[in-house]
Amino acid sequence: MLFLPCTQYTSGSDGGWELPAHTGLPEKLLNKSTQLTGFFLPHYAEHFGRHLARLHALTATGQLHVAVDPTPFVGLEAVSDAVEHLHSGRSVGKVVVQLTPSTPPQLHTPPPLPSRL
Repeated sequence: MLFLPCTQYTSGSDGGWELPAHTGLPEKLLNKSTQLTGFFLPHYAEHFGRHLARLHALTATGQLHVAVDPTPFVGLEAVSDAVEHLHSGRSVGKVVVQLTPSTPPQLHTPPPLPSRL
């Protein structure tokens, strides 16, 4: 977190205090007096099992279909291209990176859920 102490206030046509040269998200939020609100996913871990079981059942019965983007990304070197494709707004569905060319992606059969969920 960044704190900028304000030790002198000037008014008039001189423009006031100078904005910091930092360009990160905290500085951009601070300069606009904006806040960023979110949630911490582990706080909801107790609900994972119930919801994953429901999603798995819907997928297994064909009531829920997962849309997978048709653009092929193969190998770890393609991860940055896949992220760029995702952020471009051109992706349709989930973007999948196939780690090795010899391993076909398992997109049609959902994996079984662990019994502890």
